[in-house]
Formats: sequence, structure tokens, C-alpha cells
Amino acid sequence: MGHGPAADADSGGLTELFPGEIITKSPPSSNGECLMLPVSLAPDVEQYVAGQLASGAFRSREELLTAAVRTFRNREEQAEKRAALVADLEAGLGSLDAGQGATTSAGAILAAVRADSAQ
Repeated sequence: MGHGPAADADSGGLTELFPGEIITKSPPSSNGECLMLPVSLAPDVEQYVAGQLASGAFRSREELLTAAVRTFRNREEQAEKRAALVADLEAGLGSLDAGQGATTSAGAILAAVRADSAQ
């Protein structure tokens, strides 16, 4: 990607104004226009991005940013699932402490947890 006011055409929808400062087009809004979102990167992040692009791991900054956001979103979703599991476990332990539990095998519990984790 070129530096300075003009970026090359293979920038994946991104325009680099100055090294580390990028303007990216967002998906079209309801009226069909793309919004320009400025993204400034810290020097160490810029070096990482440049290395990833040079290695061929990503074809463009846009592809790398999309992968990063998807990874972050996935991590958030997993954290929400873990929090729900902990809440369920705490509720179950509360029921057991109150004498409301049912007898089951550890294998059945493990199978249920594995099935839930696969979803």
C-alpha cells in the first residue's frame, strides 16, 4: 500500500492518508452510501500489520481487520457462553445445597457439557 495522500488501487477499500492512519469504507448505509472510518494504528500494530501483509497471511488491511474483528467477536461470544455456563453451574449447586438435586453420573454431565460446547 502506498504512503501519503494517494493509496494504490489494491488497498482493499482502504485509503492510507499517512503511515499508520487509514480511512476505511464501512458497509453501505440504508441510503447506499459508504461511510469513511478513520483508523489510526500504534507503531507496533502498524509493524505487525505490515509483517502480516508482507508474509502473505492477508491480502489487504481490510482482510486483516475483518479477521481481527471476527476473532474478537468470537471471543466475546465464548465469554458470554462461559458466563452462562457458570451461572447454570451456580444455580445447580444452589439446588443441590438446598437438597433439590437429582442423582446422575459424572459421565452424563460431561456428555452434556461436551454437547453444549460443540454448539
